[in-house]
Amino acid sequence: MPASHILPRVAATADAKRPPVPSWIGVVCALLVVIPYYGMAILSGIAVQREGIGELPTLLQTLQQAFLITGIFCGLTWVLLRYVCQEDVASLSRPGGSLLVDFLHAVNISALLLVAQIAIGMSMGIEKHATPEFNLLLGKQLQSSPLALLVWAGPVAWLQAGLTEEFTRAFVLTRLWKQWQSPAAQFTSLVLMSALFGMGHFYQGWPGVIGTFAIGMVFGFHYMRFRSLRAIVLGHGIYDTTVMLLLWLGSSLAM
Repeated sequence: MPASHILPRVAATADAKRPPVPSWIGVVCALLVVIPYYGMAILSGIAVQREGIGELPTLLQTLQQAFLITGIFCGLTWVLLRYVCQEDVASLSRPGGSLLVDFLHAVNISALLLVAQIAIGMSMGIEKHATPEFNLLLGKQLQSSPLALLVWAGPVAWLQAGLTEEFTRAFVLTRLWKQWQSPAAQFTSLVLMSALFGMGHFYQGWPGVIGTFAIGMVFGFHYMRFRSLRAIVLGHGIYDTTVMLLLWLGSSLAM
């Protein structure tokens, strides 16, 4: 028998005999992602609240930051998932998912968030001066150049936000859920993860923290219920792109 037919069988046997990775190792991996990712964002937000924003980074700096953050944290998460937890990205989703179904779920999630956001803003009578300083500056930058809209509604919305935030969310939650499997513990971990997600937007002030905490709960609960990474990545990207369009149009309802 050719060696090419023997080697795959030997590899498969070795994989079958490999003991499962202890769940506590997954928790350590989750911390290795959470601490630098959210720690950096929270400290940056605190600095912005103390010193003020002044002005936004240039479009080139924004683009570089989007690719850098995506590369570092998606790369780190993938390495920990693949080589430490010994799983692949497909393990973060239930098998047999449909792209069309995931897309429809994504549209529904983003529409729900946008309708809720607009309804709350209209009921509270939000005025222009109530919009966070960051969003006012971002709106001005978006309106100043079509390229700005392309950068923020493209790489920032889809890579830095949609892909990176949801990939890390799914990774961290699944590591915690393997360690603490009761429904109460899983819901508690979802709340804590959403709180970190909210605090990661502290540069928008406390209204931004509360709003993004609620958004994190929606995406996290959807993931807990349907276990589809693709759906929450698409939903987050669609939502953030729509928010960028609202800011470009000068709407004060965009958080």
